[in-house]
Amino acid sequence: MNTRRAQEKARFSAFLLLCAVLFLCSVAASGAWAASRAVHNAHAGELAALINAERQKSGFPAVTIDQQLCAAADARMKELMQQFRNTRPNGGSTGDLLTARSIKYRKFVHSYFRGFSLPARIMRELPKYETGVIRTAEPFSKIGVATGEDSSGKVYWSIIGITTAAPVPTGTYAAQKKALLQLINAERKRLKRSALDYDDRLEGIAQTRAVDLQKKYSGNRPDGSGTGTLFKARNVTVASFGQYYARGFKNAAALDAAWKKQKYPDTVSAAHYTRIGIGISADNKGQLYWDIIASSPVQRPPTLSELEAYQRDVLRLTNVHRAANGLPALAGDTRLDAVAAVRAEEVLRSFSHTRPDGSEWTVLLDKHSIPWRANAENIAAGQKNAEAVVEAWMNSPGHRANILSKNVTRLGVGARINADGRIGWVQTFIKPK
Repeated sequence: MNTRRAQEKARFSAFLLLCAVLFLCSVAASGAWAASRAVHNAHAGELAALINAERQKSGFPAVTIDQQLCAAADARMKELMQQFRNTRPNGGSTGDLLTARSIKYRKFVHSYFRGFSLPARIMRELPKYETGVIRTAEPFSKIGVATGEDSSGKVYWSIIGITTAAPVPTGTYAAQKKALLQLINAERKRLKRSALDYDDRLEGIAQTRAVDLQKKYSGNRPDGSGTGTLFKARNVTVASFGQYYARGFKNAAALDAAWKKQKYPDTVSAAHYTRIGIGISADNKGQLYWDIIASSPVQRPPTLSELEAYQRDVLRLTNVHRAANGLPALAGDTRLDAVAAVRAEEVLRSFSHTRPDGSEWTVLLDKHSIPWRANAENIAAGQKNAEAVVEAWMNSPGHRANILSKNVTRLGVGARINADGRIGWVQTFIKPK
């Protein structure tokens, strides 16, 4: 009896000890998680401070950290751990998420990264063009930042910036600038072109030029330099810009009427321009001088992660077309992806099915130990996204035949970009032995 009691007592003591160990482990894990979360929150705050420091250098107002946006960024970060791509796992956009959370915005930008643990490293990766949250022609006033680790310890970042109000014309002749902007956009609507957004930085350049015109009525400045020097001096980065200047017109309606009698100038009607700024000055006789600057934005080149997402989209779209034609889906193949990636870099140097060294592209299949019974290759260059390149291939009889071939079962996709921002695309098809 005493032995049984002793055994029961020993088992009970062991049970209590196990409970104590589990409790201590739970507390330790909770403390570690809290500490890790605190570090990530501190890093998010540090990144926001670095962004504002960079914006200040570039002459932009500081953005404020918005808790609603931080929560939205945190939600997107967790989604990125499931599927690292621009669209959400449900196929929606970040804009849908903002709307669902009752966050009102006019425009937004979402930047995301993985694999970088420190804010300073992210600052080297963040887009420094008009489409980013650092240097932007849009008046971004709020941002949300989130960072965290997945189960493997890889760090993810999600940064969302929003603007709630559009820039408006300013200065003595603000009403005339606004009237001209409305007339220009009405004409663009008639031409089935998107409206131009007003840009306060372009307005500053145009206003300087409007004053210049009183001294020297020319496309160049009074000192002989071009308008482009003003862009450089004010850290305004654009892909291209156009300038129109005039004098003597008493109001916006008169200038618009003169354009309609002849032809609207490309500066305000060209489809590739997206932003505009207007400057107006008056000499001592009351004559008005008009200067209009329109620009197209610099587009941030896609990152390697985004190119990989494009590759997955090419596979998906290819199978959509195959399904529409009653054909089975092609299986993705990482080894074929590796072959296609090499070829995508090569077609940017030599647009041919023959490799730059003169050998056939199929030698790469042998190099990667990929046995095949049938093969085919589609190449392209210059298209901006997966939809554009698949559409181009489907509109080409030879490429379409490869996509809809009954003789292949596996597909590899490669997308790579060169220093000029041009993307090379390759599809590698095989039927394995």
